[in-house]
Amino acid sequence: SIVSTHGAEETIIDDQLWDYDRVIELSGDNSKVQGFTISGGRAEGNSGGAGIRVVSGNNITIKNNLISSNIVDNVYWGDPLDSSTADLSVTISKGGGIWIESGSGTIENNLIYANSARLGGGIYSNGNYLMHNNIFSLNYSTNAGGALYSNDIDNTISNNEFRNNSGVNGGAIFIRPSNASSTAEVVNNIFSGNSAYIGSAIWVQWNQALLISNNIFM
Repeated sequence: SIVSTHGAEETIIDDQLWDYDRVIELSGDNSKVQGFTISGGRAEGNSGGAGIRVVSGNNITIKNNLISSNIVDNVYWGDPLDSSTADLSVTISKGGGIWIESGSGTIENNLIYANSARLGGGIYSNGNYLMHNNIFSLNYSTNAGGALYSNDIDNTISNNEFRNNSGVNGGAIFIRPSNASSTAEVVNNIFSGNSAYIGSAIWVQWNQALLISNNIFM
């Protein structure tokens, strides 16, 4: 766990998009990232989580952070300076700001801003998470889930603001269940200025038990 005593305005971890280097990798039960600016991370196109990668663990907390300007490439470059080494078949590229591989926890009171990836520009989640009181702004996906890609999980997404995020499918949120028992709740959120070819605010792939209640769409 890492917890700042001075808050995100004064405690800054900025990788400045230098080479391929994610900012934080997190694993283990009860782990916490709190009170940082986490920016400038860059991950290869066959990976994800340029800002934060959560490998595993339950009761994870990501709180009171500014997570901004982290990028997962949409291709894998054997040599970033030689375009002939690009592998255009790479399709992973998950979670520019945060990639959750598994587990459970809470993501709250963060500003998740101007991150990008192929899937889930802000967050790609493959765990059971409560996401509330966050602001998602200007995140971008070249495929699905401009702000958030929720994959095969039971997420509760509440009291967030989704502003000006964009993607091809699901400008703010893309939800992809793998079976009929997967559930998700999208409650008391504000959606404004999000854009996509399909589902500017929310797109749900396939049939799913989904509660959408008391949201504002502008």
